[in-house]
Amino acid sequence: MIDFEAFRGRPELEIAVNDARFDEPIEEVNRHLSQFDAEYFFRIANNPDTYGPTQYAIIGGGDDRSHNAVIPMPAPRGNGVWPHILARGEAISHMAAEAGLRDSNGNLVPVAVIASPNKTSSYGSDKAQRKETRKGNVDRMSVRQVTLLDRAGFGAISGFAGYSEGSVFAESFMNIARGTMDTDGSVVLGAPAHASDFNVMEFAIAMGLEGMHFSSERKAENIKVIEEIFATHKAAPDFWKGMWTQREEAWALLKAYRQADLASDMAKLAFLGHMTTVLHASKDHLVPRLPVKAAFDAARKEVGLGSARWLGRIEVLDADHNLGDRVGRLAVLMAAGLTKEPLTD
Repeated sequence: MIDFEAFRGRPELEIAVNDARFDEPIEEVNRHLSQFDAEYFFRIANNPDTYGPTQYAIIGGGDDRSHNAVIPMPAPRGNGVWPHILARGEAISHMAAEAGLRDSNGNLVPVAVIASPNKTSSYGSDKAQRKETRKGNVDRMSVRQVTLLDRAGFGAISGFAGYSEGSVFAESFMNIARGTMDTDGSVVLGAPAHASDFNVMEFAIAMGLEGMHFSSERKAENIKVIEEIFATHKAAPDFWKGMWTQREEAWALLKAYRQADLASDMAKLAFLGHMTTVLHASKDHLVPRLPVKAAFDAARKEVGLGSARWLGRIEVLDADHNLGDRVGRLAVLMAAGLTKEPLTD
């Protein structure tokens, strides 16, 4: 049985990327995902659900899936409802269930993969809305995320699993969802893109540095179905063309990274009563360690001793931004954050 408590951290955890505690979770993720072949995820990717121009898919839970509760997972920058992102969502849903996350009826909670602006999906923002996004206000996009889940019949948010760009939406999403949904779930801010204030050139350089290690980091995880997906050379269809097609929204979001405030977001989530864990890697070029740690410390100071117990931090040593594609490790850490309770002492 996986010891999820070993990954929750009280309130902070530093764990080496090759720590033996990851061995069993990786084996479990591989076992679970091996029930599916690459074609399964391609079928879903080729027939996504839509709300206007926005694509999404509900993944995980199997026959015991909840039809009321869901874990939103906005995709990282430029990623759509793609096979490897769907496999990531399936793994997170499964590991969260293994960690004890269920809906009020005891059913497994699926993950909602929501596409980032790409060749086939957008948030449908007009010029005025993109202007607000560039100022760091992503409410317009979060409203669309909440609405599409509401229209899909979900009434409860059992957690929020953000990674990279996906983390930028967390505070806005949870605040907006409170108006129409039960939002008692915990929040994981994985590699939050708004931790640093890179300009465009710095961001491009950091992306290039991370890209150099993408294949080797992913292959090191050795998740069978993930490797099958990438062997087709269709895992990330027209990534750069998609970025160009949706360049206005993509540019607005890139500007939002610089304007949004990670420390403020964490403090607001804590005040709202959401256990919030920031998950990051020590060698991440896109989301450097020091700004994340500074934001965590600033958030704890802002909320004071009474609410600081709602904040946690997990740092993976000797890992980089490609932690997001090391699906075994990512899934157990997300599951730990989604089921973490606030300190009581």
